[in-house]
Amino acid sequence: MQDFPIIPCTLCGSQENLQRKQVGNLLREWDKKHPGRLENMFSALQNIVPSHLMDSKRHDFKNIKTTGVADAEGDKAFDADEFKDPFSQPTLPGQSVISLVSA
Repeated sequence: MQDFPIIPCTLCGSQENLQRKQVGNLLREWDKKHPGRLENMFSALQNIVPSHLMDSKRHDFKNIKTTGVADAEGDKAFDADEFKDPFSQPTLPGQSVISLVSA
């Protein structure tokens, strides 16, 4: 009645060669060639660091300058691992640590 044009649906993903299908095929191909890659990607998406989001509302990337001072919310990937000395004190009440040294 209004003579509106009929527009084909491209939202449901049923058409061939859509970007969503291509990305799905790419992910399946990666999973075959490199087992564990998808799990790594999804783990990375769960362990984000705010400075890696490139969100200009959270961080002023345009005016960023090196200061030599670590940002508390910054990248920890290359920081030295901090391990507690297992011999400093027992971790549970009544637990003792025994060191075995061969003579």
